[in-house]
Amino acid sequence: MQWTFDVTLDPNGSPTVLTNVQNVTVNTGRQALMDNFKATTATIVCRYPNGYASPISGLIPGAQISIAMKELGTGSYAFDVFVGEITDVEVEYGIPYVSNVGNDDYLTISVEGALAKLARTNGNDYVMNADYADNQIANASTESGVPIFGYPTYFFDTRELALKTVSGSWADWLNNVAFTFAGRIDDNDNAVLIRNYQPSEVITTQSFSDVTGTNKVQYDQINFDTLAQNYYTQVTVVPVSGIEEIASTGAPPYRNLQLDNNLSRTQAEAQDLARLYLNNYDTPSLALSSLHVNMNDNSAQYIKPILDLVAPFGTVCLGVSRQVDVTFRGTTYTVIIEGAALSASPGQCGVTLYVSGADLNAYLVLDDAVFGKLDSNKLGF
Repeated sequence: MQWTFDVTLDPNGSPTVLTNVQNVTVNTGRQALMDNFKATTATIVCRYPNGYASPISGLIPGAQISIAMKELGTGSYAFDVFVGEITDVEVEYGIPYVSNVGNDDYLTISVEGALAKLARTNGNDYVMNADYADNQIANASTESGVPIFGYPTYFFDTRELALKTVSGSWADWLNNVAFTFAGRIDDNDNAVLIRNYQPSEVITTQSFSDVTGTNKVQYDQINFDTLAQNYYTQVTVVPVSGIEEIASTGAPPYRNLQLDNNLSRTQAEAQDLARLYLNNYDTPSLALSSLHVNMNDNSAQYIKPILDLVAPFGTVCLGVSRQVDVTFRGTTYTVIIEGAALSASPGQCGVTLYVSGADLNAYLVLDDAVFGKLDSNKLGF
């Protein structure tokens, strides 16, 4: 099964579909649990066999670009892969040595998501008063001019955050909020802050496997890692509003994880957060860290659920925060998607998913087959 891409300039205004697309790459999220969330970026390379005298006038920084994916040759519905704004356009003109093949001209378009815009938007010492998280998120969206949302609403309108003077970028502030809730950021044409454990609305039944099967997506490569940044015996949480809180296990010397500028409203909440991170990372483990899916090797009916991982946030195929099952040589692992990388050229598409295992996401969630087992999960945040 092969796939093709529609790249559209100004999709919400006067859409112009770009032709001769040679390569598309999209990167989003993070690779390891304790990494900061990076801005989603995309690169689009187009070839112009006949050349042209000047770049397309609409291809300027700030213009919106959408990338959609669809099954090759079927005229099937296209699924949005990424929507963002242009940051750079590079035109490379070349004259080939072989005659009768046309000019060797290429156009490279760089696109970014909302988190990149937040990274370039300074807080200018904005005083964010202590308030419920949803109110702070709304204020940040207004002050930065970048759409920011919290999901699910019922979580963020009941959790409070401390007073904070935003002296750095709004992206730094949003990452601090994410770590305060042990949450995640989904980044597309808006930034969505997701709670520490995704509720049932966004848990999917998508399964990946090393063998073919009904309702299973087959992957062709899988990696397990023991990441040093996911192993700590002491966690120090330093709130912006009070003294540090420390949780530790065993005897010194400790492997310390320090979370500065934490936005927990109370010392008790900071202590709970320190215990949560310690519970998750106090034991080194070999865990599933990534898998690669060759989209051409899977039929459309099984690829579509990957595309559906987008709902309700944004980046298709990538699905940051989604819970999925991965079967490897007879053993099934439940993991959460932390980030992804997509690479495609004419007739070929591959997706690498970076994941974290259930043992690194220990929460007590009642009536949940994976995260709600008292005999295998740890009490925490």
